[in-house]
Amino acid sequence: MSDPAMPLLFTYGTLQRLDIQRHVFGGPLVGTPDELHGHTRLEVELIDDAAALAGQTRYPMLRPANANAAPIAGLVYELSEIQLQRADHYEGPAYARVRVVLRSGREAWVYVDAQAVDACQRPRNDRQT
Repeated sequence: MSDPAMPLLFTYGTLQRLDIQRHVFGGPLVGTPDELHGHTRLEVELIDDAAALAGQTRYPMLRPANANAAPIAGLVYELSEIQLQRADHYEGPAYARVRVVLRSGREAWVYVDAQAVDACQRPRNDRQT
């Protein structure tokens, strides 16, 4: 059973890898399957610190889409606020963290294309001033 005070993070890419979880969070996480609707998954090329860590330059990224878009399968992790901040650092400026409602009805954070997100959708500590 999840703690309602703990943030939930929906993941669909490298944050599901055990080696990345060990580096970002200090150990493996236990996730539960869920789906996200209303977004499209694409691949983008990024060259940054995360690329060096993950050993790849192509990454999945989500963009908002219409309600008819195919659901995105992923895993949901319960994180502490510190772990969520570490995930923010790992994801970098190409991604923005936004709140979504998953197929299960749970609310969670997810990282999406930062260029497709209005600043008012980002968490307060992530807004540009």
